[in-house]
Amino acid sequence: MMKKSDQGFTLIELLVVVAIAGIFLAFMISTLGAGRQRSIDAKNMQAIALALAQAESYFASNNGYGAAGAAVAGNACGGDTSVMSALSKVTSSAPATCTVGAAGVSIAISAPSRANPTLSLCADSLGFSSQATASTSLAGVCK
Repeated sequence: MMKKSDQGFTLIELLVVVAIAGIFLAFMISTLGAGRQRSIDAKNMQAIALALAQAESYFASNNGYGAAGAAVAGNACGGDTSVMSALSKVTSSAPATCTVGAAGVSIAISAPSRANPTLSLCADSLGFSSQATASTSLAGVCK
């Protein structure tokens, strides 16, 4: 008669535990990856807000954001080193876009979202600061 040993685990028990741990690990990796992308978006939105604050300082000193257009010399987007320095901190799949509206009285800054590539992070001089389905417009406002 064979005697059953009460020591250790069977191979089946170990395989079940490893399989459950693998499923749990796969779930956690996907969740943490999405969280990492959202944290990068938060950091990028902070850099966009800093660039917008620097552009407001440019506006106060120059009575406007400068010539209309995207990042041309002579406007807050292309002519101010503090704005450009803040925009360089944005880490997205494409560079941040800064657009001065007509008559140099509005500005919008946007960058692609890392967490959701169909959205853009956007902030403008009218106070809008969020994710939008489109990037900046030529009017210098977020859509």
